[in-house]
Amino acid sequence: MDGTTHISRAQHGRYRLVRSAHRLRIPLALVSLAAGILGLIVNVLDLTVTLGPGGAALGTHPMTALLIVMMSVGLLHMRLRQPTPAWRYAIGTIALCMTLFNLVQPDFVHDLFLPLAATADSRMGQDTSVVLAVLFSSLLIRRKAGRVGIALAILATGLIIFSVMGHTYDVHYLDGHMALTTLIALVPATLAVLTIYAHYPVARLPLTSDENGSRTRMMVLFGFVVPWLGGLVLYRGYGVPDRSYPVEAIVLSVIACSMIGTALYSGLIQERADRLRRHVERQLAFAAVHDRLTGTLNRAGLNDVLDRLWKRFQRTGHGVGVVLMDLDHFKNVNDTYGHPAGDSVLAAVNAALSPHLRGSDVIGRWGGEEFVIILDVVDRQAVETISNRLRIAMKTLPKLIANQNEGMIVPFQVSASFGVGTFMDADDGYSDALRRADLALYRAKEAGRDQVMFQTIDGKSTAA
Repeated sequence: MDGTTHISRAQHGRYRLVRSAHRLRIPLALVSLAAGILGLIVNVLDLTVTLGPGGAALGTHPMTALLIVMMSVGLLHMRLRQPTPAWRYAIGTIALCMTLFNLVQPDFVHDLFLPLAATADSRMGQDTSVVLAVLFSSLLIRRKAGRVGIALAILATGLIIFSVMGHTYDVHYLDGHMALTTLIALVPATLAVLTIYAHYPVARLPLTSDENGSRTRMMVLFGFVVPWLGGLVLYRGYGVPDRSYPVEAIVLSVIACSMIGTALYSGLIQERADRLRRHVERQLAFAAVHDRLTGTLNRAGLNDVLDRLWKRFQRTGHGVGVVLMDLDHFKNVNDTYGHPAGDSVLAAVNAALSPHLRGSDVIGRWGGEEFVIILDVVDRQAVETISNRLRIAMKTLPKLIANQNEGMIVPFQVSASFGVGTFMDADDGYSDALRRADLALYRAKEAGRDQVMFQTIDGKSTAA
């Protein structure tokens, strides 16, 4: 129980940034909404907003602003763990069709929104249309095809990186140039879409609070910053010859995306290796203190529990019952029906006894056909009561084995003898309680088996 709680807390801390990313969706959507409206105002007022000296970049096109508002509102009303309502699918589909229509009929869209634009050459750029189409597609398929959805969100991120490079170096990739105000609105919108997929491995990786997550975040940051700064040196420092197509900017953008992709891929490989290592470590730790045949604790595991409970007893005086159980005439089962039959009996002991134990009680194989049951109880009466229940439960073993093996006939009976001891103030350690339980077990065998005996500190054995 303690181990499970510890793992749960460790995982909780490891993924705290993932939960924070989910919560960032709403503020990011609000920023995108405000930036989209601001960009529309810039367009209507015909203000110049640009990072480069090559001319003015107009504010957000009216249709672009409308689509950004639609996406932001959808993100604000989204409930990650609830089904997507039909109206949201309808709005997303309409928005996707609008972006695709602008790609095939840009002149029609231009004429349609011309009365709302400040200047006659105001158009919704192809790069803007592609980014919006990818984002809307990602949102529409997030439930039915999540892996494709996150791939589209990552693609949109790459396109945003291209646009950032383009604005920084004042170059154009496609017909039309994404307005700076549009880029400012689409950056938080893209991040908001990515937060929806924050629980997927490729998006979760840079958000984990372990060494691999920190390393991946650093590599992603350098993967973007280094090529971007290199481009600044080329374009702003040394100057790049005018070309019909910005080859240098394209190459730098591809390098940045490739470096980021390589960082994420290498991080995923490392995470899988770490996950496999942790799994193997857990298996080895489990095997070190558990018996392979019965699935119960082995002697080492029992000693660990007894040592911990003995220290607690010394601090608090909280009682512990130590029960030593030995299967009666077990050698006859092996000699008459073979060792597989004997193994089936041993393997069924845990299933027979566990329903009669509480969560704080422990059962383990001491060796051979001997088992130790550690009862987290306060008084002798409770120990005796539980021990007698276990004795009766052992007689149901043949029926349990038959049920586990599809109704096979089990031609033998099973019983067990029990010796009981408890922690006492005069003890020097838990081994004293074990010694008393062993003596009581010996008396139970002498008295005819299939019974419970209790050994007191003065050496007397009494039936329970």
